[in-house]
Amino acid sequence: MDELKKTRLVAAWILAQEEEDDDAHAIQAFALLPNDNPDLCWELILRIHAEPISKSVRAILAASPLEDLLVYHGKEFFRKVKAVALKDPLFRQMLGEVWLDKKKSPIWHEFYELAGVTPKFS
Repeated sequence: MDELKKTRLVAAWILAQEEEDDDAHAIQAFALLPNDNPDLCWELILRIHAEPISKSVRAILAASPLEDLLVYHGKEFFRKVKAVALKDPLFRQMLGEVWLDKKKSPIWHEFYELAGVTPKFS
């Protein structure tokens, strides 16, 4: 995906979330990325996080693409998530919106320790 397409997808995803348009093309396209293209998904998560977005859109970013990325590729991406969280308090706070199940995620304990929250379920 070239830079222009990435920029457009980020903007369209944010707008769709603000408008609560679950059927928007950007949301549908982004939903496939955590499993199909995790590196691109991570890049776009960071780009969206860097934008001036509302608290509710930030919560969706955590509870949807970031959570899915960690469910599918937690071992691979946990170090990257941790590195950002340790430098960026807003990103770390956002982690509280991610739900990981210990039966499905081998990194759940380390993740919740990093997030500084009690797991919503175990």
